[in-house]
Amino acid sequence: MQVQRARMRRSVSVHFEKGMVSVKFHANQRCASGSRLRETAAHAQKSIPFYGLLCLERRERNGFTMFINQISVFIENCPGRLSEITKVLSDGAIDIRALSLADTTNFGLLRLIVSDPAKAEALLRDGGFTVSSTKVIAVEVEDKPGGLYNTLEALREADITVEYAYAFITRKTNGAFVILRVEQNELAAETLKKSGVKLLSPQEIYSI
Repeated sequence: MQVQRARMRRSVSVHFEKGMVSVKFHANQRCASGSRLRETAAHAQKSIPFYGLLCLERRERNGFTMFINQISVFIENCPGRLSEITKVLSDGAIDIRALSLADTTNFGLLRLIVSDPAKAEALLRDGGFTVSSTKVIAVEVEDKPGGLYNTLEALREADITVEYAYAFITRKTNGAFVILRVEQNELAAETLKKSGVKLLSPQEIYSI
C-alpha cells in the first residue's frame, strides 16, 4: 500500500483512488485517540482495491527494480512513542538506514528506510503501530555545491513533482544518498538515468 500524502488538520479521513490511500488528520484529539487512528488506518488498508498492488507487482516483474520500500509509521505525539518504535526495531535486529519525522500538535509521521522493510513492517504492526509501505527512489549525488540541484533540475525539466526528500549519511567520502518521493516513479527513474544520475538499488540501500 502506498500512502500518497498525509496532511494534519482537525479529524481523520481517508480517500482512495486507484489503489492509493491518502490520510488526513485533524489534530483535535488527545493521545488516547491513537486507537481511533489505528482503527481508521487498518480499515483503510483492508479497503484498498487490488488495482494498485497488482500494478506494482506487474511493474516489478517488468524490470522496475530500482525502487526502495519506505516504511511510514503514524504516531501520537506522546512521550516515549518514538522510543517504543526504535525498541521494536532494535529487538528485531532491524537497522535504520535513514529517517524523516514530520509532526504537528498531536500526530506525527515517521518515515524510515531500514535493512529489512518487510520484517520491520510486520514487527511494527504486531506492536500495535499503524504502518504503511511506499515506493521511493534513492539516488547518489555528488558531494559538492550543486550536486542536488542537478538532480532536481532534471526532474523539473521533465515536469515531475517531488513531494518530499531527505538525505542520509553514507560511508562514501565523495557522494551523498538522497531519498525522493515523486508522483511518477517510473518516469522519474528514466529521466534521472538519462541525466546521468545514479539510482541506487534496494540491495545497495538495505545493505549499507
